[in-house]
Amino acid sequence: MESVLSFFKALRENRYLIYQLTMRDVTSQYKKSKLGMFWSLAEPLAFMGILYLVFGVGLRAGQSMEMPFLCYLVSGMAVVQYFTGTLSQGSMAVRVHAYLLKKINFRLSILPVSTVLTGVINHLIFLAAALVVFLFKGIYPDWYWLQILYYMLALSLLLLGISWLTSSVGVFMPDLQHIVSIFGRLLFYVTPVFWSIDMLSPRLQYYLKFNPLFYIAMGYRESLFYGVPFWKHPVQTWYFWGWVVLMLLVGVFVFRKLRPQFADYI
Repeated sequence: MESVLSFFKALRENRYLIYQLTMRDVTSQYKKSKLGMFWSLAEPLAFMGILYLVFGVGLRAGQSMEMPFLCYLVSGMAVVQYFTGTLSQGSMAVRVHAYLLKKINFRLSILPVSTVLTGVINHLIFLAAALVVFLFKGIYPDWYWLQILYYMLALSLLLLGISWLTSSVGVFMPDLQHIVSIFGRLLFYVTPVFWSIDMLSPRLQYYLKFNPLFYIAMGYRESLFYGVPFWKHPVQTWYFWGWVVLMLLVGVFVFRKLRPQFADYI
């Protein structure tokens, strides 16, 4: 436990460097593009538009929902897009910055942190666009919207633990990025993004709730549309945070163990 605490202490001491890396990652993504950060929205918005046309217009999904289907879709896409995008980038965080291995005093453990923070920035841009959709559909902010910060923090910490794990293993398994991408697609379909869990049998609902993204996606919707406080689901909350603690501990342990061998494989 002492080694874990020293690991996080080192991250705090390098907070300015983490900030610099995050800003560099954000700007480097779009510096050669005339439309800049618009492209962080283009792909998910295009995909969301296709889903809306197929399910919302073509199949008339969400006709019995209390909220517009487009708002339901946007809120789910915001969660999954942040998770899958950061998950994919996190698995390659060390390999992409391989040139930093030569810097003796550089702490590679801050790279996954920078990746997650970059994902947070892109996520906030997506949420800003989502707010426009909500206002257009007659859904206005209230105090429960502040809970989004709690769910965002919870998901970010889960992603951080996973990114420490996958970025270290990814040094030795370059194909891990493709495995993570497939896993991300699977999570998209088992998370209620464009379908409602009420459509399923109680038995199937029970098993799908083991998906940690279910807690976040439903938390976003309960905050944005239904005004339900997060402490109304104590069992799911404890279950999710159990995953967070587990992934942080495993991620830190694996990263520290594999770190000395990185230079031999890159």
